[in-house]
Amino acid sequence: MLGLTGAHRAGKTTLAKLFSEKIGIPFVTLPPVVKQMGMTPGEIDNFEMRLKVQHAYLDEAEAAYKGQPTIFITDRTPLDLAAFLLGEVNQNMPQAHIDQTVAYVNRAVALTSTTFSSILHIPAVLPYEVHPDKPPMNAAYQMQFENLVRGLLLHPAMSAHYYLMAPHIIDLQDRFSVLMSVHERLCASIANAVVGMTRQ
Repeated sequence: MLGLTGAHRAGKTTLAKLFSEKIGIPFVTLPPVVKQMGMTPGEIDNFEMRLKVQHAYLDEAEAAYKGQPTIFITDRTPLDLAAFLLGEVNQNMPQAHIDQTVAYVNRAVALTSTTFSSILHIPAVLPYEVHPDKPPMNAAYQMQFENLVRGLLLHPAMSAHYYLMAPHIIDLQDRFSVLMSVHERLCASIANAVVGMTRQ
């Protein structure tokens, strides 16, 4: 239950896959839910549709986490899904939409807290290489998303330990070393918990 969080194109998937291969723990990622629903991102043009898609993502996440061993790594947490929805909030939203957004955030935070022991925030690396299958670079959006995710890490219902990777750490091997340190702390906490249960 080790999750990476952060804006898109931050390198979360690359780091999570490398860590999974080197350490030998499962890598869990979410399927292309929008495509599975028979849509393209450009077709999600209203709040109701966006909320439906985001709940579908949370449903997929919940299903993907079940049955996993004690330690696995994922390149996206429910907090990322909540931040994505929060990014569309504005002052003129109807109260019903506000209530639905708050309920979604609470659901995402609850799933994060019950699934993950440790979360590592990966800062965005700008500029990044343009890719035809990825969204275009938008520094302002990256900043907004990062601040939303970091704010969610402080949610009063969050029980997972979280770590913030320093923005200057951009080399993949350096990032791997930071993640390894988080992993070692997680393993130590699990071992201590087992010892404590044994002594009782």
